[in-house]
Amino acid sequence: MFQTRLRLAVALTVGLATFPLLAQSEPKLLGTWVINVERSHFIDDPPKSYRRTYTLTSQGLVKAAYEVVYKDGTTASMSYTASFTDGKDYRFVGSRFGDTISMTSRDPRTTDKVVKKSGVITLTERSVVSTDGRTLTVTMLRPGATEAVIEVFDKQ
Repeated sequence: MFQTRLRLAVALTVGLATFPLLAQSEPKLLGTWVINVERSHFIDDPPKSYRRTYTLTSQGLVKAAYEVVYKDGTTASMSYTASFTDGKDYRFVGSRFGDTISMTSRDPRTTDKVVKKSGVITLTERSVVSTDGRTLTVTMLRPGATEAVIEVFDKQ
């Protein structure tokens, strides 16, 4: 009887102790984000509209879809499905910057990405979700560039 109670107490303690870690581990990046052009900093012309949507697959991967309407009216659709944590290259469809993307998560609010074209790094990106969860700030830098593009998105 004592051993059963002890096992139950240990299991309950371990379960309650790990629950906050599991809750914190869900990336805050998930959801739909719309560009706030006024708060962003672009090197080239800003887009007319830009939406990023991040969802979680049943395998725990992030599925990303980007929809952009440029100033001249042309559009672009980009997508990938990748792990938040393993740093491996995954196929990046529709991007003019590269054909693969890898991701690492620094914490539930911060994600680093590396975009490559034919194995060569063409863009690095850090995405940070504000503590209130309403703003996504994406800082992008091309190798050798002296100025970063800073895109600010509002959560929808």
